[in-house]
Amino acid sequence: MENNHPALEYFTKGYSCSEAIAAAYAPKLGLDLETAVKIATGFSGGMAQGKTCGAVTGAFMVLGLTAGSGAVGDACSRDRVYLLVQEFSQRFTERCGATRCSELLAMNGIDMNNPEQMKTLRQTGPCAEMVEAAARILDEVCEEEF
Repeated sequence: MENNHPALEYFTKGYSCSEAIAAAYAPKLGLDLETAVKIATGFSGGMAQGKTCGAVTGAFMVLGLTAGSGAVGDACSRDRVYLLVQEFSQRFTERCGATRCSELLAMNGIDMNNPEQMKTLRQTGPCAEMVEAAARILDEVCEEEF
């Protein structure tokens, strides 16, 4: 059995889903932990709205920072990042069933509008599994592409 991914270790320490992904990859990206976490904070919980899963958006950030050039008008670099994001999304959906936070939670019997269920989400919810899956898929995509 595989060891826990560093992203899952960050998650179990109390970082949110998107923060855990960003934190795990910060050293490879040349970012300090604090900066990586600050960038990712607003993406947790599907951007605090149940939209795209924070572990997924964290992975998108890593892909952009890894494959993007940062140059205005660099369509080739942008297109490559878009393809990587699409590949990641397809694999995540195949493995987890969706990329939308509210759907992932609902598939596991959790209603985002239920405050009691949300209070215990970290302990009982599927988020740790989503963080682990996102990190493993991100590793696969990066290994194949870089």
